[in-house]
Amino acid sequence: MSRDKKNDLNIIKQAAVLYDKYLLNKNILFIYLKNNKIEYYEVTFLRDHFKHLTGVKTDLNAYEFYYRAKNNRLRIKDFEYKDNTSRLKIDNIIKAMNFSSFSKMIGEFKNNKVYVSLKKVTGNNNLILGFDEGENINYPKTLLKGDVRDYTRKVYRIIGILSKNLSDKKYNTLKYIAKNINAQKFLSNNELKKIIDIDFLNQINIEVNKK
Repeated sequence: MSRDKKNDLNIIKQAAVLYDKYLLNKNILFIYLKNNKIEYYEVTFLRDHFKHLTGVKTDLNAYEFYYRAKNNRLRIKDFEYKDNTSRLKIDNIIKAMNFSSFSKMIGEFKNNKVYVSLKKVTGNNNLILGFDEGENINYPKTLLKGDVRDYTRKVYRIIGILSKNLSDKKYNTLKYIAKNINAQKFLSNNELKKIIDIDFLNQINIEVNKK
């Protein structure tokens, strides 16, 4: 693999800063339509998850790798490439920090193309973010290049993406809402009524209707 490792180091550092700003200690809520019913999937982004998205191998533990990258202390000698997937992940990791711009579909992972354990994948026809399940949370595990429909048993349309801080009780930030979708539609799922801030949801509709 012929790569400019210094350039890749800078990309990883930039991604770590963006991860810290937009994703660290956040819960992300993907809301999608399945057989005309509202379903959802929650994901948690912690500091230990960042390393997975870079696709590199290192002797540093996940926390130390992230800490050094974020604080401009990661060095070229601190990591090596695993295989060709490292290139794909590094080339797309900056874009992945704003996954709401490309996460238009979601589905159960179909393991027929890559040797990795995942539960769900989200993305579009070009880039994919994969998730796995821990003891109490779903978490980001990998980036893949390709059409999300090729990695799923069946794909479903994402109609909303919300976020909150881990310390917040309910979702209170809008990351994405599909065109011509009324946010009140989310509440047709009784479980979502319990975890979304209703006042915030009403404000979404007011702002969308102004456009």
